[in-house]
Amino acid sequence: MRGCEMAPATRTYTLLFDGEAYHPCNQETTISDNTLPAITRPDNITVECEDEVPGLPGQPRRLTSLPGASASDNCDDNLTYACTTGPLTGGASRGHDHAGTQSDG
Repeated sequence: MRGCEMAPATRTYTLLFDGEAYHPCNQETTISDNTLPAITRPDNITVECEDEVPGLPGQPRRLTSLPGASASDNCDDNLTYACTTGPLTGGASRGHDHAGTQSDG
């Protein structure tokens, strides 16, 4: 199961007549999360020096605080994401990699 999928739940409705239960009927509800999570990258940035490159956001909620970034799932607030940084380009970059997987949970 992913997101908010769950086993069917049954709800019983019963009409009362003079205090007596009359004509019960059942409704089955199934939740099936068919909408994939969505992520939008932060805006591109240009910095003058390598030490101005922001660190990796530690949690999805920090990712979404970056300009232009968003991450969501229609019914799961406990998002997990992975973030990597390839070699930096231009200027006096010494090139390095960062990698990590983070969760709000």
